[in-house]
Amino acid sequence: MQSAGFSAAPVFAFAALWFVAVAAAALVACCCSCCCRGGGSSSSYSYSRRVFALSLLLLFVFTAAAV
Repeated sequence: MQSAGFSAAPVFAFAALWFVAVAAAALVACCCSCCCRGGGSSSSYSYSRRVFALSLLLLFVFTAAAV
């Protein structure tokens, strides 16, 4: 008989990989925002509010699905 820890191990591994991937994406986005576009001033902000809201919504949905 397997323990609950062994049966949940793949789920925890997926959650850890998800966390690392989101952290890496946030780090890359932050570096690109600060370094590649001249300090991240508001005049270089190219995303519309609608795209930003959609991205945030999808982040919440996929994070909830991963949990």
